[in-house]
Amino acid sequence: VIGIWAPLTTAVGVSNAAVVAMFTLSAILTILVSSSLREALLRLDEANAAQAAARREIETTEQRFRVLADSAPVLMWVTRTDGKREFANRAYVAFLGATYKAALDFDWRAVLHPDDLPRILKEQVAGEASRQLFTLEARFLRHDGEYRWVRSVSQPRWAPDGAFDGFIGVGIYR
Repeated sequence: VIGIWAPLTTAVGVSNAAVVAMFTLSAILTILVSSSLREALLRLDEANAAQAAARREIETTEQRFRVLADSAPVLMWVTRTDGKREFANRAYVAFLGATYKAALDFDWRAVLHPDDLPRILKEQVAGEASRQLFTLEARFLRHDGEYRWVRSVSQPRWAPDGAFDGFIGVGIYR
């Protein structure tokens, strides 16, 4: 059929039928490869859509947690394994009279009543080392300059693989 429209010029010893067969084979391979590539791209699009949906779900869940924690009438914080806070609720920030960022970086030892400091440091070290629920009670200097008794309860957090992941704590003051 092709030879009718224009004669093929081929290398010496290669027939027109062989050239047509090579072009046909090339076309079939191109179709197969592009079909596989299209399927792979569709699977990638599906995976990206699922990942985006999971990310939105995590953001929604985190927002729900923050609203709940900020509504709680207690001081609340979450620490990492190194003891640095990664979350503090609105009551915690208000008690300090600081910004959220400053509250995360704040060192509570700076506002402990001097008479309570040695005892609390020992109890805190022992409680954190035990990796079990522990309670502390001491006087803390509130942002308005008044000492308040704060009773805190801290509980270890565990990652899905069972590894220690820090503590979550709450504090009630009077």
